[in-house]
Amino acid sequence: MISPNPRTNAKLNTVVRVGGCAALLAALIKVVSGQVLVAPTPANQVTAIAASSVSYSALTRLYTYSYRFSNAATSTQEIWLIAIQFSGDEIPPILSVSSPAGWSFEPHVDRNVTSWAATGLGALPANYVDDGNVIPSPYQIKPGHSLSGFSFQSPNPPVGSTFYAQGFTLLASVANDVGELPGQGSEIQDWQSDSYIGVLVAPQGASSLVSANASVDGFFAFTGVSNGVARSSPFTLGVRFSLHGEGVDRSSFTVALNGSGISRLFSPVAGTSDLTATLSATTAPLVAGLNVLTGFVQGIDPATGLRSSKTQRVAFYVDSPPSGDVNGDGIVNCKDVRIVRSAMGTNSTQTSYDPRADVNKDGVVNIQDLLIVVRQLPAALQRTELSDVCDN
Repeated sequence: MISPNPRTNAKLNTVVRVGGCAALLAALIKVVSGQVLVAPTPANQVTAIAASSVSYSALTRLYTYSYRFSNAATSTQEIWLIAIQFSGDEIPPILSVSSPAGWSFEPHVDRNVTSWAATGLGALPANYVDDGNVIPSPYQIKPGHSLSGFSFQSPNPPVGSTFYAQGFTLLASVANDVGELPGQGSEIQDWQSDSYIGVLVAPQGASSLVSANASVDGFFAFTGVSNGVARSSPFTLGVRFSLHGEGVDRSSFTVALNGSGISRLFSPVAGTSDLTATLSATTAPLVAGLNVLTGFVQGIDPATGLRSSKTQRVAFYVDSPPSGDVNGDGIVNCKDVRIVRSAMGTNSTQTSYDPRADVNKDGVVNIQDLLIVVRQLPAALQRTELSDVCDN
């Protein structure tokens, strides 16, 4: 979860983690604005270049987006934050995220943005003294250097998008508690106004409204699912009509899942005009992985008084076991086992970490990852003792 100012949030967390508490952030801004001795340093003193690579798999129906970011030699700051702003009004479905060593990925909750941040600290010097300021990460992109390993997958097609690169700065120096002082010139800027801005290729942003006429948005809405979420089968799907009192023809409502009609599965909710249905692999064409839900209804456009319609599409996921095909060659065999074993005990902050071996994507390569792969091996390779599997 990202606050409006990730750098201030990094100070709050001391480990430069991007995530935050709005109340603490507001309190810190209040203190800083009242007691700043040195105005915050602009964090846009970098020139960043993004190299984008996009591939598509007809088998998984997913695009893979990979990035390499470079910090120009003329930059005077190291890059600690890279953010992608998507074209739509919502973050598109994102999965299978990979990050370079020392970097972490998070979606923002207050805008259609996701970002990577250099959060790994490494070993602190033996003589380190905590002065209350932000600790720079050794994984930041130095001027004249490049860093790859940023990637994710999405079912949404590529379009031109905006990225932000922010340079590392220390927080403004503050005095002792001397009460509220004028804060002119010490305001903390929104990070998007204090970053280098460039262009790259990214998934088309999601939009809950397919119709170009926004005045029909309240005709209906799905509940229980939203773009990019993962659900476990079975789960309850709801439909709400006339969110703002619009006149809707409920008899025109239809809904399809993965191209197959499922309107028959819905039943009225007692005491309301809403509908509900239980979706499972046995009652609906629900599949492991990506699912696309499409709803349609007609009604009277409150802006024009004319008959109109709304179509809503939601792309969501149903949990499925991670694939044991670590190297992506289409089969699970001893090659995959050896990749996991060679990275055993590493985590995402270490240079020896291999993201392929982190099968469950929890940031650590351990016995859980190895078990996922071993359980998907052909029967001929299975052994009673885990240590005996693929030991030759």
